Amino acid sequence: MANIPIINNLRVVPRDAEFLDRKTGARGEIFYDKDNNTIRLFDSEIVGGLPLARGDLTNITNSIFAAKATAAGVGGGGGGSIEVSLTAPSTPTAGTIWFNSSNGTLYVYINDGDSNQWVQPVLGYPAIPDNLQDLTNVTITTPSTDQVLKWNGTAWINAAAPAAGLDQSAVRTSISVGTEGTAAGDGAVSYDNTTGVFTYAPPLLNSLTVSGTLAMGSNDITTIGKVYFANVFATEGDLPSATTYHGMFAHVHATGAGYFAHAGAWTKLANNADTATSAQGTKADSALQNLTATSITTLSDVASSSPSANQVLKWDGSQWSPAADAVGSGAVTATISGATQANPVVVTSASAHGFYEGQPITITGVVGMTQLNGNEYYVNIASSTSFALYSDSALSTTVNGTGFGAWSSGGTATGGAVAAEVGNFVFTGSNIDTGDSSSISVTPLVTMQSDLTVENDLTVNNLLTAAQFSVTDFTTTNHTTQNLTVNDTLSVKTIAQTDTGTPQITSSSTLVLDTQDGVRVTGAPFRLPSFTTTQKNALTPANGDMVYDTTLNKAQVYQNGAWASLV
Repeated sequence: MANIPIINNLRVVPRDAEFLDRKTGARGEIFYDKDNNTIRLFDSEIVGGLPLARGDLTNITNSIFAAKATAAGVGGGGGGSIEVSLTAPSTPTAGTIWFNSSNGTLYVYINDGDSNQWVQPVLGYPAIPDNLQDLTNVTITTPSTDQVLKWNGTAWINAAAPAAGLDQSAVRTSISVGTEGTAAGDGAVSYDNTTGVFTYAPPLLNSLTVSGTLAMGSNDITTIGKVYFANVFATEGDLPSATTYHGMFAHVHATGAGYFAHAGAWTKLANNADTATSAQGTKADSALQNLTATSITTLSDVASSSPSANQVLKWDGSQWSPAADAVGSGAVTATISGATQANPVVVTSASAHGFYEGQPITITGVVGMTQLNGNEYYVNIASSTSFALYSDSALSTTVNGTGFGAWSSGGTATGGAVAAEVGNFVFTGSNIDTGDSSSISVTPLVTMQSDLTVENDLTVNNLLTAAQFSVTDFTTTNHTTQNLTVNDTLSVKTIAQTDTGTPQITSSSTLVLDTQDGVRVTGAPFRLPSFTTTQKNALTPANGDMVYDTTLNKAQVYQNGAWASLV
């Protein structure tokens, strides 16, 4: 007869109910239904297999259990009955079977000759525990994060996890080392079998003298004191192998220089006299020629990611990372993924926003917190994907969002081109400004090789000369939105009208036309100013003034202290 193997543990493959409900399986195949805590047996024909009854019958419905029991004649011959309820029957008789539907436990009412009582029949196999606490040798009391189960001598209990590595509290007194001088000779190691403590007493080495070569092999010599050694070689040819003694320092008497062994060669080190002053640049360059460059990504505050062409290193809140050089470029945009109803409002971006501290931005397209839309703000960087909003470039006045609507979706933050500063000048894209918005003074001659557009007033304190001058409104006083102000002399070859309407030349005092060959009006009549006789007489004229008197319908000139008609 063949030996039957003994298996200590057998694990049935767990599957969810949805998978098992669609499976016919192979004949004799067994799976564990982890959703219903039952075993299913498959025969390759019945879809879903045959669920095996649990020992506590919790996977058998009350109606099926009652029908099967009745069909089997349970309770029928002894005068008992079968009851399925949450509570025990109030008037049971011997042989009554009660299935407690609240906890799935089966009871039988019996008379043992002394008393009547409910007893629980012995089942075929115990219920499968649902969790660790159900195990008899496990006691868990309000566990907390990162705790572990630790054996206390009688049960497994929850406790704090031990520190990583060796439990120092258990061994820190296990071995003690005596100080130098506590023992003589070769030293000693002792063990106290009562306390379990090893004690090491080192030998005395204060006056150790080695006659000959001390061969340490690849071992280290460690000291917190000083190591005195000569390491002097007569010539460079006397230096040992730089490969064997990689990292060694030595002095060559013939050259009076120090040497360093690296990469299989001896590197001559620079003397202080060779690099003492900036005037000795060639000597310094010669002394530094053997230095090896280190990659910038080896620095602790620089990201190790590979940069793309023309990128720069930009601070992202925690380290220097490769990013696009936005100086002089167009707008930088970031997709908004959230905004807080706080003071200040903190905006979160879906990815790295790329803004710099104090950069002006405009927000559009926000749904919910619509108060942000269409306004310009200044950013205070919180991280690579978040920033707080301020209303001034000095970042002193926060944007208070406590009264704003709640952000629900969307939004784009658009920052202007990154500003580059040179002195007090601020260059943003193609714009030139000053850091304090003061005026810009240009001392030397400026030559414009294309058109010059003035969007506000143009003030000339000296001579303004032009081959052709074209303005919307030509005036010497600042009373229009587009003005040309000349405080001294305006010299032009042609004044041309380029806008609709009637051009005007006005002055708050006398307007003098000073020419070398007279003033000519061509293409249309010259119209004198019109006054009534009363208005004319109210003037303060000078000899040579000309007007048209609408009362007399005559052109008149003021001569010799009186008005006279020309005809």
